[in-house]
Amino acid sequence: MTTAATARPASETTAQALGEVTLDAINAGLATGRIGAPVDLAKAAVDTYVIGAEADHVVPWQGAYRTTQLLGGEMTFVLSGGGHIQHLVNPPGNPKARYRTGPRPGTEPDTWLAGATRHEGTWWGHWAEWVHARSGAQRPAPKVLGSRAHRPMEPAPGRYGRQK
Repeated sequence: MTTAATARPASETTAQALGEVTLDAINAGLATGRIGAPVDLAKAAVDTYVIGAEADHVVPWQGAYRTTQLLGGEMTFVLSGGGHIQHLVNPPGNPKARYRTGPRPGTEPDTWLAGATRHEGTWWGHWAEWVHARSGAQRPAPKVLGSRAHRPMEPAPGRYGRQK
């Protein structure tokens, strides 16, 4: 029996199901070579920062969390408060913002959530630290654009920037 406390809105259930079907289809297509040759995303050993939103109606956070199971490398999952767009555009310093960080992502999102820590503010500072830890030393910008192999085609902003 479904009660009001356990019922999920149809749109949330549909969005989560579509997210799962999409990830399953991507995995199946890559693994079976439907794109030309089999691809094992777990062999892509890149560090990945994955973010989900508590109230996301398009990609429920549990679906976003499943991304942590696709690639190799170190995974970081952050659960932001807010909805689909709100969690991404919340500027640093927003007093209403919050996010959660947790242990290394395992297969179960609810297990991750149970071990997560809530933080006040936006996730931007956390992301900046994550990126900084994986960035090389700063170096000066080149004085001239392009290279011998890749010459600039035209001055900035280019034709694209001037199109109406």
